[in-house]
Amino acid sequence: MDLKDLHIDPAANTPELFLMKEGLIIIRGRGLIVNKVDFFDQVSEWINSYIKNPPELTRVILAFEYLNSFSTSFIVAILKTLRFVLKDNEMRLSITWYLEEDDEDIMERGLHLSHVTDLPMKFIQVPDISEFNMTKPIL
Repeated sequence: MDLKDLHIDPAANTPELFLMKEGLIIIRGRGLIVNKVDFFDQVSEWINSYIKNPPELTRVILAFEYLNSFSTSFIVAILKTLRFVLKDNEMRLSITWYLEEDDEDIMERGLHLSHVTDLPMKFIQVPDISEFNMTKPIL
């Protein structure tokens, strides 16, 4: 089966996701998920298909206004899956975490994610995360 790009629109409590087969994964918005949502399985299936034949470089861009514990566990699962397979195939993984200036809670979440996944992350502060243009991210 040929892997297709996947876009999931944001909802009141769920982030927007762009999963692109060329090696770009963007997850942004509000992560206020309190229990498993419909797109979890869809995203897991996409990631599991993607890792079977990933490009040389996978870039992950994360940008959150808010991220609760349940949403954090969802992001951890994605990153751990990417980490193990890309490491085994000697592929490169780049993770950029965008956050609003002075947002200590989101910075702590990002540092926690980096620690539990054992993956380095580049942190970039922007003036207003809700107005940040992800189509032209600073890498």
